[in-house]
Amino acid sequence: MDYGSKNVDKNDARGSSKTSTELSTTSTISSSSTTKRTQPNKSTSNNTGVVEDIWSQLVNQSSTPTETTNDDGTTSTKRPTNTESKETFLLFVGSKSCGKSTLINKFLSPNKKDKPKPTVAMEYTFGRRSSGGSAKDIAHIWELGGGKKLSDLVSVPIDPQRLLSLVGVIVLDLSIPSKVLSTALWWVDLIRTRVRECLEKLRSTRPGQRTADEILQKSRARLPATHRDTNDIDICPIPLVIIANKFDLFANEDPAKRRVLMSALRFVAHTSGASLYCCSAKDKKLSAHYRSMMNTA
Repeated sequence: MDYGSKNVDKNDARGSSKTSTELSTTSTISSSSTTKRTQPNKSTSNNTGVVEDIWSQLVNQSSTPTETTNDDGTTSTKRPTNTESKETFLLFVGSKSCGKSTLINKFLSPNKKDKPKPTVAMEYTFGRRSSGGSAKDIAHIWELGGGKKLSDLVSVPIDPQRLLSLVGVIVLDLSIPSKVLSTALWWVDLIRTRVRECLEKLRSTRPGQRTADEILQKSRARLPATHRDTNDIDICPIPLVIIANKFDLFANEDPAKRRVLMSALRFVAHTSGASLYCCSAKDKKLSAHYRSMMNTA
């Protein structure tokens, strides 16, 4: 399926037939003209280490046999071949100027020093590489700019056909502590609402019902049945990652205030089945930890 073909040029969405790795192409869907920013992948391990890690993960996942239920009630096992592509989707949301673009650049191009331009509406970026044969593994990254004002655009990436491979990334701005908690709650609720709408659409057909059941089974599998807080956690059907960004500015706050806010964020993440990470573009250890997390998202 041609994901995002209504929003980007077909040549950008599909790419050329070159075998070399192509890291990212970005376009703004609210504009009548398409803006492209392409960064060719370099062969040095310093520049490609992070991207190579996610591709390795995608290849491993794509080689895992999958079990499907046939219309007659029987099950069959299918192992992907090297002619099949693996696709994964990430949606970055958060308040304006919270650092979403910087985090995406840190993931795709960790050594890039250029300051990213402000995101206009919804921007789409992808990383791609050949995984053998004619297959190409693709990581699709959507970034919502403008904060809450343009939140309706989340319906573009949060689509029934993408739920099985979609991860929501909520970026928070720790430089404004007073707004962090309310922002986190608002985006978690918005993503949940949109995901529920997609699940309802899926249940309208028999194949879609099976897909919806698979999505819910995967979400429940993220929390062991023996977990002591099972009855208190309402896991979001898609994986959620909450990133408390600009930690370098937050580190100067009163220690007591830091503990209270971080405890509140841990509670929000815990009750939603989300992962919580702190990050700062100016802290090498936190940046490395963020990239490691993204490789397993």
